[in-house]
Amino acid sequence: MEVKHTVIGRFYVSLRFEKKGVIHGRGGEQIHGIIFRELKKISKEISTHYHDSEKPSAFAISYLLPDAPGQKPYLENGNLIINKGDTLRFIAGCVDEGLLSVLIKVFLEIIRDSRIVRIGNIPATIIQTNLTGKGKTEFTTYEEIIKKPARKTRILLRTITPVSFRHNGMQISFPQPFNVFYSLLKIWNNYSKIKFDESLLEDAQKIMVSKYNLRSEIINFDNYEIFGSRGFIVYDLSKLKGTESHRIFNILADFANYSGIGYKRSMGMGMVEIKFI
Repeated sequence: MEVKHTVIGRFYVSLRFEKKGVIHGRGGEQIHGIIFRELKKISKEISTHYHDSEKPSAFAISYLLPDAPGQKPYLENGNLIINKGDTLRFIAGCVDEGLLSVLIKVFLEIIRDSRIVRIGNIPATIIQTNLTGKGKTEFTTYEEIIKKPARKTRILLRTITPVSFRHNGMQISFPQPFNVFYSLLKIWNNYSKIKFDESLLEDAQKIMVSKYNLRSEIINFDNYEIFGSRGFIVYDLSKLKGTESHRIFNILADFANYSGIGYKRSMGMGMVEIKFI
């Protein structure tokens, strides 16, 4: 009997703005709103299920990013200044196969129907939904990630958008190993059929930070601001080499490329790229 594997993935959506204007913040909150408005058109039940779920979000998005090398969005007081004809993009990752297929369908149908979306008060045209990144498909399954052997003991995390964490009501912007892997384990165990024991997190205390270059960044939302860290950090798992914890932390690190990490992942924060070095 063939076992069905659960597909997860990451894709890219490019937009062209049809008028000039100002976007409050960086656009992540507004894209979040578009996603749920479009889901509601397909099914109010689906929209409500994902919006009201107490689980960590099944999807993560970046805020609006440059759509071409060398392009740099103009910011004023933490808000995006948009000129007519500007093109920007966002990255979307999803760890729930059912929602992943619906999200891709949503953006492809907006293109097909030549519909205008509004980012804040600015009309925009979705000009491309790209299912590949850096020349390769960015889709996998939980099972494929698990099959990979434990790799090197150094993990490089680069932030695409700032990362932040909430713990006991406090906001923490520095990506300490425990907070990073706690976030990833929680997302994984809520969506994968294969669960990992939370006692694993005791070994997260043995992960060292060997190098980092991070800066603080404030992201504006409608009624509040959130501090996050932007840059890179290297985690050293040498003390865990050869252990089952080493293997699982590798799996979770790989998973982060699709899930994002930390707080407000579905509103533009916590999008990362992780490599083994």
